[in-house]
Amino acid sequence: YLLFNALEIVLLIAAGMPLYDAACTAFSTLATGGFSPQASSLVAYHSPLIEAIVAIFIILGMSSFALHYRAITSDRLAWLRDEEFRFMLIILAAATAILIFFGGIDGGLAERFRFASFQVVSFMATCGFVNSLDYDKWSTAAKLALIMVMLIGGCIGSTAGGIKVGRLLVDLRYAYLEMLHMIHPRAFLLVRLGEHKVKEGVLRPMLFYSF
Repeated sequence: YLLFNALEIVLLIAAGMPLYDAACTAFSTLATGGFSPQASSLVAYHSPLIEAIVAIFIILGMSSFALHYRAITSDRLAWLRDEEFRFMLIILAAATAILIFFGGIDGGLAERFRFASFQVVSFMATCGFVNSLDYDKWSTAAKLALIMVMLIGGCIGSTAGGIKVGRLLVDLRYAYLEMLHMIHPRAFLLVRLGEHKVKEGVLRPMLFYSF
């Protein structure tokens, strides 16, 4: 956590942000709080580079810190191998595509990608940063997509809020297995998350929480 904070401060300063703003922004990024020393948030800096740096570290904040530790200390491919992390990226990509093509965002494709991708990342992380003050004027489809990713939230073991990506993944697996069980009533089916079996004592509270 300290390593990521220090690295983000250095990168933000290199991108042209003042030291005080860089420190406040970094502390709020990893914590997925989204509080900015500027009233207009990241809009005040008019910098796609700063927005990209913050977006990357928001993604790190909304991912499992146990996963980060494993990736740094023992398994360099841990991020790619983690099922929850991959599913989170799929959700981010799908929501971003909805905003780009159906969001009612002005500008060319690159401009739409800039605003859409950042807002999706920020909303899904339950983070308060914005890079556009006009997102309330976007289409209903865009607003619904942002609300949905905000409810899902980040990964289990992250600083983000929401139901959590891992719980959603287990819910979808359970629903799929229940449909299979209707076809094959005698089948013995287990819900898995990655290489681990989800025990009944864990599954029931997760389903109830999501419900």
